[in-house]
Amino acid sequence: MLMIPAESQGETSTTKQSLVYSISEGKIYNNIQLPVRDGKRYCGSSHGWVAIVDLADDDVTITLMDPYRKAVAPINVPRLDYEHLNPDPESYLESYQYEGYVP
Repeated sequence: MLMIPAESQGETSTTKQSLVYSISEGKIYNNIQLPVRDGKRYCGSSHGWVAIVDLADDDVTITLMDPYRKAVAPINVPRLDYEHLNPDPESYLESYQYEGYVP
């Protein structure tokens, strides 16, 4: 899936409509509602889920949501402190590797 940002002309609401293009189906979905989150990163994950990553000053917040099934509430992943993240020298400069174990 490829998310195409919607044109915003004076929108002040917290959600906006986005276009999503399915590469495998060759089809455009135009009824996807996603929260407006300036400065956030949207990362696709399996089975249509979207991970919204917020890199705040002291921690990392990740929210999982399924924009295709509105009845499913977003899932807030527990926050990660930057002290538990270290840059991975083998990867890109913005990639991080989690150093810890959560049972």
